[in-house]
Amino acid sequence: MRLRHRRGDGSWLWVEVENVYHHAEKPEDIVVVALMTDISDEMAAYDALDRRERLFRRLAESLPTGLLQLDADGSVVYANTRLGEILGVPAAPTLDLQLATVDDGDRVALTVALREVLDGGTTNPLELGVRPLYGGEPRRCAVNLVALTDRDGAAGALICVTDVTDSARMRAELEIKATFDALTGCHNRASIMASLEHAIVADSRPPAVIFVDLNDFKPVNDTLGHAAGDELLVHTATALANTLGQNDMLGRIGGDEFLVLCRRTDSAGEAMSTAERLRKAVNGPVRLAAGSVVATVSIGAAVGWPGCSADELVAAADSAMYEAKRSRTGEPVLHTAAPVRQ
Repeated sequence: MRLRHRRGDGSWLWVEVENVYHHAEKPEDIVVVALMTDISDEMAAYDALDRRERLFRRLAESLPTGLLQLDADGSVVYANTRLGEILGVPAAPTLDLQLATVDDGDRVALTVALREVLDGGTTNPLELGVRPLYGGEPRRCAVNLVALTDRDGAAGALICVTDVTDSARMRAELEIKATFDALTGCHNRASIMASLEHAIVADSRPPAVIFVDLNDFKPVNDTLGHAAGDELLVHTATALANTLGQNDMLGRIGGDEFLVLCRRTDSAGEAMSTAERLRKAVNGPVRLAAGSVVATVSIGAAVGWPGCSADELVAAADSAMYEAKRSRTGEPVLHTAAPVRQ
């Protein structure tokens, strides 16, 4: 039995009382001895521990981060309310149920990382996709895994989950803006040139490029307006893109200039065949909102040679395009100043 008594200074005196019964033949000889032990320090320590635990829970519940504490065997010890809000699931008794909304592929990566942490290792932060059980917008979550040992109070792991949907969306939008042309949707100049440089280094044989210039574009802007010019550029980009193979890439490198990267073109003949298909895809009448025009293009092609750079290859195709424009025949021209593969 435990008793407590408030001292004059306001503190509590805790006493543990143990009654020991001593039997005797005569009732008047029976004795009960009360052993009283001052356990104030012990109870104060328990009280301090309880206060710290309550404080931890309040702090955990106030955080914008979801927290999930696991035992050494992976069983759930504690999950704060924010975790359920982020993952879109109610409080769940098991780890599988708690992570039921994580995308399947990401869940595999999380399981592997979690096993490494439970085994005493470390892992890098993860970013996971989450689809709430009861509808709502899919989310992106940053996850940090922290190993817990007996020195921390209990072995296991702590999973910290932060909703980074907005920053992930902003990152994706910035990546799109940095990669694609806002008007036509094809790759911008920086992106297509970076891809060309990579192809020259990575591929066993240098690629081919096709330079496409939209003829008489300025008069369209001057007579029908810039909105009509933009519409014509979008039409041209769509026609070019719909003609390309799966290994080709289309970029807009100037106002009315496009560049096609052909990664798997093995000969000049194949490059010229692609150029001719591009010409036929674009050339012809185009109905715009402000009126109709006849679209034509001038096309130059160049096949990479050993040691060529991206700028040299584009310059070669650009030179061939201007030769095509001067010839006024409408036929694509192949650059031949550098060695080409026939």
